[in-house]
Amino acid sequence: MKKEMKHSDFVNLPACVADYIKLVIKKMRWHKKVRADVQAELISHFEDALKDCKTNEDKEKTAKELIANFGDAKLIATLTRRAKKRCRPLWQKVLIHSFQIIGIIIIYIVICGVYLSSGKPNISLNYVEWLNNYVRQGRDESLNSAPMIKKTADLFIDEPNWLKESKAKWPDDFNEIQLKEFENWLLQNSQAIETFRKASEKPYYWNIYDANKSDFTRMNEVLDYPMKELSKYRWMARIMDWQVRYSAYRNETQTAVNDVIDLCKFGHNMQGTGLLVEQLVGIAIEAVGFATTYDVISKNDVSVRQLEDLQSFFQQERGGDVINIEAEKVILYDFIQRNFADDGKGGGRPVRQGTGFAGKNTVQIIFNILIFNLPDRKKVIEQVDNVYDAYRQLFESSNFESAEIKFNQEVSDAPMLLQISFPALKNLGKLSWRFKTQRDGLITTLAVMRYKKQTGKYPDG
Repeated sequence: MKKEMKHSDFVNLPACVADYIKLVIKKMRWHKKVRADVQAELISHFEDALKDCKTNEDKEKTAKELIANFGDAKLIATLTRRAKKRCRPLWQKVLIHSFQIIGIIIIYIVICGVYLSSGKPNISLNYVEWLNNYVRQGRDESLNSAPMIKKTADLFIDEPNWLKESKAKWPDDFNEIQLKEFENWLLQNSQAIETFRKASEKPYYWNIYDANKSDFTRMNEVLDYPMKELSKYRWMARIMDWQVRYSAYRNETQTAVNDVIDLCKFGHNMQGTGLLVEQLVGIAIEAVGFATTYDVISKNDVSVRQLEDLQSFFQQERGGDVINIEAEKVILYDFIQRNFADDGKGGGRPVRQGTGFAGKNTVQIIFNILIFNLPDRKKVIEQVDNVYDAYRQLFESSNFESAEIKFNQEVSDAPMLLQISFPALKNLGKLSWRFKTQRDGLITTLAVMRYKKQTGKYPDG
């Protein structure tokens, strides 16, 4: 300002005018260049008004009258500042307003972010412990085959590479060298095979899920626990499958029948309980047993009694659930308790990732966050229960296509975090019914073969 207000600028003006102009410029609080322009305009205005005055006394008197007519310096400064703003070029106005709007949006988003992160969840339930109790169902640990199965998995020696790459389906597909190596490999696994047979004598299988010595382990961390074991189970089942085929190849039909029942029983016991990934592995293992059973009864002279044992076993399996998604629902319960604030009454708003329950899609979620229209914890839990009840009905319905249409109608308003799982879980319904159909087809085949052996002819119609 010192450079702007040179003494020479006011040389033709009385001191009162100079002081007034300086005060107006000071009160403007605006850009340096703009203040300099306004100062020059005011100086010019007062000089023009005072040019006809003959004496200094006249100038002083007229100047005071002009200052009085101008009014309060602060008010003049405010009006001048507004006038300068209005006189800006259009592009400047657009640019400034754009930055103002962006700033307001950023501030509002920050406020929303602070609001979403300010809530404090209450981790009150240990769902890992709940899951352990659920899969055990109060049964004595002596009935659980899982510890012995895990021990068996560590005893098995994996297939040689040539066998993994081979397309052979039956031992007579091997050449002499391969057959000898194959027999030696089965011999190396004889202890593991025998342990597997003993484990299969136990009626149940359930996992004990690791809580990592924490009272409240995240449920999604528990998913990592069984994965290493399950990878072993898959190739363990393949080894047992080869043992069944080898026994049938050597016409040891009773051994083959017993082992294929043990293999299917192992897969069956993993179904209908525990984590979904475990159940899917169990389905895959038993499906292998179905295919092997077909091969055994087609290549061997299976007795009526053996056919009856196989048929009876598979008929007993028809009563249980193939897929149970209770554990998957509990994973969501745990997610909710970790991502929703607790109002002390069972409700509360979402925080952090819990906002995924705030709408059916991303746009709706963002809109609801911006207008602070967030769902209550009770409502979200109710939505989860409704969706999983709809899943259960979908799995149990014999008319899958019509059940799927009804399912889509019932869950049309489900939040995005639930909709993400729809395609995969709906496919589970198809998988479940396809598996049941395969099992029923095998039971029918065994019944027809029994009838043929007993009567010498196939049943009518």
